[in-house]
Formats: sequence, structure tokens, C-alpha cells
Amino acid sequence: MTVRPAASPPVEPSPLLEPGPSATHSRATQSGATQSGATQSGVARTARRRSSVAGLILSLVAVATVAGLGGSWTDTGPGSWYDGLTKPDWTPPGWVFGVAWTLLYGTMAVAAWLVAGTRPADFPAHPHRSVALRRTLALSVYAVQLALNLGWTWLFFNRRLPGWALLEIVVLVAVTAVTVLAFARVRRLAAALLVPYLGWCCFAATLNAAIVISN
Repeated sequence: MTVRPAASPPVEPSPLLEPGPSATHSRATQSGATQSGATQSGVARTARRRSSVAGLILSLVAVATVAGLGGSWTDTGPGSWYDGLTKPDWTPPGWVFGVAWTLLYGTMAVAAWLVAGTRPADFPAHPHRSVALRRTLALSVYAVQLALNLGWTWLFFNRRLPGWALLEIVVLVAVTAVTVLAFARVRRLAAALLVPYLGWCCFAATLNAAIVISN
């Protein structure tokens, strides 16, 4: 005769091991908060991207406006007032000025855009107010030199006053140098992009001085 072992009663899970309503609600709340945070982060990134593109367009428009006005006053072709001036032998041909200024205006616009797009979060070691102040100061000086740039073109080509233009471009060189230093305190890349422009302004000032002496 075979003795069968008695069947063990089914083991019911302990209510202590099962998650209660409060734990389930907590996990659901955490999951919802995570999804909400991810959505908000994505929206914020999209908004920053759109703002960045708008800032670049605005910077390009500002520089293009200055370039357009200056170009409307400039005439270096044969028979023009500029063509009749006595100039040094190292004066570049007229087309060089057009190419150089096109490239320089482009780098200026990008440099200003980089500074304008700088956020306090990019400098965690500095107070937000300090970063915002540096950015505002840098862009203000940049706007001044942009106005001086246009003013020199107006004095030299439109009003045909090389002497006054020389005085003005000396101020332009000084303000541009300050702009480079101000940009360096915010974004070094932006400052580096302005260095060729500063060099070209120095060259233009030297050429302006030579023209004043020769005429």
C-alpha cells in the first residue's frame, strides 16, 4: 500500500508584500512627473532653438542694413571722386574692398549672435546678473562701433571729407578694440571672429591717412 503525502495548502501572498494603493499612486505620479518634465524640456529646447535662429537673422539684418547704406554711398569705379584721388602704391583694387567687407560683415554678425545667445547657465561659476551685464555691455559697444563704421563711410565717400573721416576712423579703431575685449569676456570665439575686422579697420585708417597726406 502506497502512502501519498498530504497536499500542502496553497500559500497566499502576504498583504505586506503587495503594493498598496498609495504606492501605486506614488509610482504613477512619479511617472507622470517624469513625462511632464521631459515634455517641458523638449519645449524649452525648441523655444531656445527658434530664439537662436531669430537672433542670427536679426544680427544679419542689422549688419546688412549698415552694409547696404554704406554701399549706396560708395563709388570706387573709373571716373569717380575716389578714383581721382592720389593714393599710395599699395592701395588694393576696388573689388578687394567689396570682397573683404562682405566677409568681415558676415563674421561680425556671427560674433554678435554668439554673444547675444550666451546664457547665464553657460557660466555656472558667475552670478546671473554678472553674465547679463557683460553681455549687455558687449552688445552696446558693438552697436556703437557699427554706427561709427557707417559714419566713416558717410564722411569719406558721401561727404568727401577724408580729414574728418580720418578722425572718425581713429575712434572706430579704438571702439572696435574695446568691443573685442568686451566680447572676450563673454565668448572668446566671438572675440576671435572680430580680430580680422579690427585689423582691416587699422589698414583702412592707414590708407585714409595716406590719402589725406597725398591730397
